[in-house]
Amino acid sequence: MPLPLAIELPALLRLLVGAAAIFYLWPSYAMQVPQGVPRGDAALGNAGRMLLWLILGGYILAVVHFFNAAGLILVLLLVRFARRPSGGQPGGAGAGPRQLAQGLLRDLDDLGNWPQRALLRLRAKHSARSWYAALTPYRVLAGLGLLAVLGVSIWLRLDLALQHAALPFSDSDVTLFWSKAVNEQLLFPNGVYPYGYYLTLAALMRLSGAAPIVAAKFFTPLLGILMVVSVGYVAYRISGSVVPAIVAVLVYGTLPHLLPYSYLRQVGIDEQELGTALVLPVLWFTYMSWLRPDGWYRGTALALLTVAALTHPVGALDAAAAAIAGTLAAWLTSGVRWPTLSWYLRWTPAAVLVSLLPIAIPLAAGLHLDTAGSAFALSVNLQAAPPIDPVAQLALAVAVALFLVRLLRLAGDRGTREQLGAALAALLALALALAIQEAPIFGIHSAVLVSRSGEFAALTEALCLGLGLAAAGEFLALIRPALGIWSSLALALGLTAAAWSAVPPAPFNAFASARWLPDDFVAAYARIAAAQPPGTWLAVSDDSGFDYAYGQGLFMTAQDFSSHVGTQGSWPVYHFPGRPAAPLAARTVFLFVDRRIVVAPAYRPVVLPRRRRAQRLIRRWLTAWQAGHGPLAVYFRGPDLTVYELTSPSPP
Repeated sequence: MPLPLAIELPALLRLLVGAAAIFYLWPSYAMQVPQGVPRGDAALGNAGRMLLWLILGGYILAVVHFFNAAGLILVLLLVRFARRPSGGQPGGAGAGPRQLAQGLLRDLDDLGNWPQRALLRLRAKHSARSWYAALTPYRVLAGLGLLAVLGVSIWLRLDLALQHAALPFSDSDVTLFWSKAVNEQLLFPNGVYPYGYYLTLAALMRLSGAAPIVAAKFFTPLLGILMVVSVGYVAYRISGSVVPAIVAVLVYGTLPHLLPYSYLRQVGIDEQELGTALVLPVLWFTYMSWLRPDGWYRGTALALLTVAALTHPVGALDAAAAAIAGTLAAWLTSGVRWPTLSWYLRWTPAAVLVSLLPIAIPLAAGLHLDTAGSAFALSVNLQAAPPIDPVAQLALAVAVALFLVRLLRLAGDRGTREQLGAALAALLALALALAIQEAPIFGIHSAVLVSRSGEFAALTEALCLGLGLAAAGEFLALIRPALGIWSSLALALGLTAAAWSAVPPAPFNAFASARWLPDDFVAAYARIAAAQPPGTWLAVSDDSGFDYAYGQGLFMTAQDFSSHVGTQGSWPVYHFPGRPAAPLAARTVFLFVDRRIVVAPAYRPVVLPRRRRAQRLIRRWLTAWQAGHGPLAVYFRGPDLTVYELTSPSPP
């Protein structure tokens, strides 16, 4: 059962438009990018920098109880003026109040005529004739191939989210609660934990106005799509061609069973995915930072590393390994740029400090670590190191092949050291990823690494498999340029057709194995929250409903409701221990009664007894009320659930 389209579609559109405005449109206007930076790098780098601003600003706003639309807009405005020089133009620092005010007036004037300026810029850059001339048969076929594999990758990650109302996996309820808690000015309700993912989700909810259930349900699948895009984009930047990106996206986006990552995580709700989506961009930006004299690439690389550290320890480890690979590749092929090294030595400790402060400060203030997270972080798994499978061996072989081909091209004055270093960066990243995956060989038996190290390996394997096509194309181009170009495109399209013929892509079947709650349970809460004014309704169900009602309505467990709410009188009365009885402070009460209890097999030993006990209590109260007042109205009925509605005759 999907969510009602009237609830899901507007919320999803709000989420997408809000994300585009926050991470693309506003940064492209507010942030300065040096001349010569490709548009893709600029967009990706600006989004990463904006993400860092949003997370750090979100921490501060939540601490001072100002995490709302006005506070977040203030953070966005600070991005614009943080680097404004005294002359009032972006790109420097040290502006006084007068210069900032003049700059603000100038920005407001610019905003008034932005459609005309945008149209003139578009006409200047892309005339109709030049756009048409760029559509060569090769580019059309390559573009269609890339769109095909991207489209299937997007479908795989969004299909089940569109078909089911329920949020998959047990962490979903926690994610919904923690992100709502941020919007309620509450940090760390369950203990100290990296909050980059939750602050980002909370900010998107607040600024876009998207329904929390929809935003939480789609946020990680959208991050999964970004992970696919990151693999394809870095493959494109390293190879200089769209064709290797087709294969990289084909493997990572549509053939997940070939790779060692838990692809169900990309349709669930998991915070590590935000950090993992930045790993390959860190590889590229770190490598480029050693080649460019300006500081934009190194500042962006460090910003992305900091975001990964603020999001999840495994994401931070993977991003750090990618940064090491990019650095070593640049040093080995182009030498050490000492000003860049000096900059990193000064600012990397500051970034580490910024990453640790959000956890160190609350711990010093007496808060405790989140028990579930800390227990998992400290747990040990004595499982043996996995063997390097044939896919990883193939990825290593073709990555070495690309490095050798580019070495041959460099020797023949047909390549550059920058191209050679880019190939080496991918090879080193794959080698480090496999080394982390083989950690048990070195006596490291962390359960976290055993279960999560495959994420980095999967990214680098897919990247290198795509670059293997670049190796073949560049080798054939040594014989005849046109032969390399067209043969690589034909091979990419042929591999796509062959792969999908042998293994047709199928949706990630997350709900079959991990249904924490039935679809209609979540759909009912979404309908109530959309139709009822905030704070005017009370839901009564087992304690799973707390996370869905929190921040929007009131909630009582079946135990509390049946124990303290009487059935006499025209409206239920709550009997406070040691206090006079008082009517329920809600205009409408919704009672959730299961028609059948649906729980995934893995959760049944813990969840089933609790759900059955709650249902017995709710049914007993409902029977007693209806005996004296008649049948209650049915608000919602699904295959697994009925929701009864009790409306106050005189709304409080």
